Amino acid sequence: AYKVICSDIGRTLVTYSLFDEQNNFNHEAFKNRVNELAARQTNVVILFNTPGNNPTGYSIEDKDWDSILNFLKELVAIGRNNVIIGIDVAYLDFSGDREEVRGFFSKFGHLPKAILTCVCYSLSKGFTMYGQRVGAMIGISDDEEIADEFLEINKNTSRATWSNICRPAMRTMANIVADPVKFKAYEEERNSYYQLIRDRADIFKQEAAQVGLPMLPYRGGFFITIPTDSANAICEELKKEHVYVIALAKGIRVAACGIPKFQMTGLATKIYNVMKRLGKL
Repeated sequence: AYKVICSDIGRTLVTYSLFDEQNNFNHEAFKNRVNELAARQTNVVILFNTPGNNPTGYSIEDKDWDSILNFLKELVAIGRNNVIIGIDVAYLDFSGDREEVRGFFSKFGHLPKAILTCVCYSLSKGFTMYGQRVGAMIGISDDEEIADEFLEINKNTSRATWSNICRPAMRTMANIVADPVKFKAYEEERNSYYQLIRDRADIFKQEAAQVGLPMLPYRGGFFITIPTDSANAICEELKKEHVYVIALAKGIRVAACGIPKFQMTGLATKIYNVMKRLGKL
């Protein structure tokens, strides 16, 4: 979706390798790409899908955030660039303890004026209204003028782009938040779904480790990814066994959000056996 959004407004999306050889955040690739962009344009917009990245389930750790932000502060200190950090937190409420997963937000409170943080939150997912397209974009800046500008620009841009989002879903969310009894019931329901997804993912992770199936680091969210350059061939072979997973350009996406526990059991072994049979491990 990021590529389509950029194209629609006349911009171009470029990417970097998210993981290094040890499956840690690839700081070198990240810095090289940002420096490349900063050398040829004033404004640099950086998109992060974390925590619970789609499609990998990866979440950027605190130490990595510290390194990323120190690098960006050094970049804007030169005086040539502005940076907008866009953080897509769609899977925030399914990626860990409610307070712990929000802890990293405090890191954006006292950044230089030339760095604006935009947190993109999905109420559709966080309030268990999947399919009701409702969200919020929250601007974080230490500069009041920048914050006011963010608000005014987005009021006009939002109005010009889609007018208004789904009112029934907005009203539902507001009613829940305003009523302590409803809010408690909602949190219990959402937490039960989070626990269910985590249990499913744990089944897959443990089995993958046992059989030796490679997978990218999963820490939360809806999806798990098996890295491979032969996703289409593997997925077609899996269909013969009535296993339906999603082929990506560089991997296979497994939906922990949609596969029951009884079907998750044995799935990693089936994928491993097919990959081994095709010589794709």
